[in-house]
Amino acid sequence: MTSLELLERIRSGSDVRTAQAELYGLVRAALLERLGKKIPPQHHARLEPEEVLRAAFLKALAHLEGFRAINEHSFLAWIYSIAKKMIADALELRTMATTFFPGPEAPKDPEASRASERPTGATARPARREWMESVLARLPPQEAQVLRLRQIVGLGYDQIAAAWDTTPEEVRKIYKRAWARFSALAVGEG
Repeated sequence: MTSLELLERIRSGSDVRTAQAELYGLVRAALLERLGKKIPPQHHARLEPEEVLRAAFLKALAHLEGFRAINEHSFLAWIYSIAKKMIADALELRTMATTFFPGPEAPKDPEASRASERPTGATARPARREWMESVLARLPPQEAQVLRLRQIVGLGYDQIAAAWDTTPEEVRKIYKRAWARFSALAVGEG
């Protein structure tokens, strides 16, 4: 089936799960390799193309009512643009998260503007990713997934709720519980 036919099945409610799985297969085959090339090599340990593509697909499904296809490739182009935006946003957040700003108690000399002494570079990223995944693995699967979707991918509660067929308030509750458990586990390992 074509992507347009599968989209029509999803919109009509006819065997939605099968249609979504088939549509994701088409999207994955067409876009996964291209998306992998959009992620700089130094970020591959933190941003996995498959996760980005899956999140972009879920985001698109959550907003499907507003999508109008011009041709057979329209849906693929839409998913690709969503995924590229997610990658750019994640890279921007990563840059902001690693920026060091000295606090008020820092000396007022030129040394205060030097970069943080925290480990950085290619060796630190896989270690952080492994540590984070080891903590997430100890959470219930749904809680681990909501943390990944919110913190790594950057989806909103409403986007996750639409993909999970629940309410944003329910997703908020799951996220709050997941974050509390993650924080407790992380402190225990720190």
